Amino acid sequence: INITRLPSPDATLASLTANGTALEFTGTGCDLVLEYGTMDADFVPVTASDTATMIYLIDGVDLTAIASGKTFNVNVPDPYKTVVLQIVVTSADLNSTATYTVNIIRKRSWGQPVIIDNVNYTASSPDIAMNSEGSAIVAWQQQNTNLYENIYANIYTPGTGWQETVSIRTVDSANCLLPRVTYNGTTAFVIWQTEVDAVKQIESTRYNNSTWQTEHNTVWNTLNPINPSIAVDQSGIAIAVWCQNTGPNYQIGARIYSTGAENPGWSNSYSPDVSVTVEAKPEIAFDGSGNAIAVWKHSDNAIYADRYIFNTPPSGGTAVQISSESGNVQDPRITMNSNGTACVIWQQTVSTYTQIFTNRYSGSWQGSDPVSQPNENAYSPQVAVDSNGNVWAIWSQASGI
Repeated sequence: INITRLPSPDATLASLTANGTALEFTGTGCDLVLEYGTMDADFVPVTASDTATMIYLIDGVDLTAIASGKTFNVNVPDPYKTVVLQIVVTSADLNSTATYTVNIIRKRSWGQPVIIDNVNYTASSPDIAMNSEGSAIVAWQQQNTNLYENIYANIYTPGTGWQETVSIRTVDSANCLLPRVTYNGTTAFVIWQTEVDAVKQIESTRYNNSTWQTEHNTVWNTLNPINPSIAVDQSGIAIAVWCQNTGPNYQIGARIYSTGAENPGWSNSYSPDVSVTVEAKPEIAFDGSGNAIAVWKHSDNAIYADRYIFNTPPSGGTAVQISSESGNVQDPRITMNSNGTACVIWQQTVSTYTQIFTNRYSGSWQGSDPVSQPNENAYSPQVAVDSNGNVWAIWSQASGI
């Protein structure tokens, strides 16, 4: 397993030099890029003269009397944020004042890939989860000496780096497959499918307060469950979803991991709308209030979603179709932020081309919209949403990513 990351140092010093009609930017151990805010892209600051005063404000701090050539430092504590430089020019000749805003953003680049497993056998199916402070957990499947697939994990901590690889589940006579990981910053779950004594089952393990539990848990072992997915909320409550064979078709199965004093563990059953039939693996995501949304491909070639409302007893809603176009659908993915804004993305064949579609949830579903070019095939979408509700979608197509 190879992994790389964008660096996020604790602090970055940037040197700014007032130089006549402009400011020159140099970085200490980094590169900087000057992005124009309220200015036009071709703006050139006014030349200071005897009758014009230029005042420089860094994040609101008045840095007056900046003579030409004078240098001062700016502390950029987080490269994900911007430092705002305001240039206020007052012209006595024109009896006017103009304020121009410039954003200083540190440019970052990907680091070198590092190997994070220490087992000399083939590894595959990695999954990663990350918290807001930069810690990450990766889980994957890897062969053991008997060539059976087992589950492993590793943890990244800022300032420390990657830890030793941990064996999550070791079986000498069966394969453990398709691990998925979820992490809220304190508690993490890894879930996977396996087959023990010819019985398919879903298993999991839990990481809490820097400690992995010593034994795995059986989440579900009836109806031949496959393709699990999992999400955890901020309180440590988790929901696992999977496909299960209820007869001629597969339907959604789900359970809740409770952290309460009574019946902690995989104790509560959450039943999504079982009136629908699933054809592909489900996905699930939480918001910051303990509500979740599960999505999946229905057997009628449509994308369905079911919203879980946090209450006592836990309940699910009625599944709704969120795709509207006809044509084969594949690969539904969901993302949701703490405010409850969610977005589902999938690929769908319309006429002779495969396009990427999305549907956004913000109190209600907003409708299915294509986001890729209509006359070019697009595949394998992924989606993410930030805390402000901005959604980013990526996919592959003939002309690139």
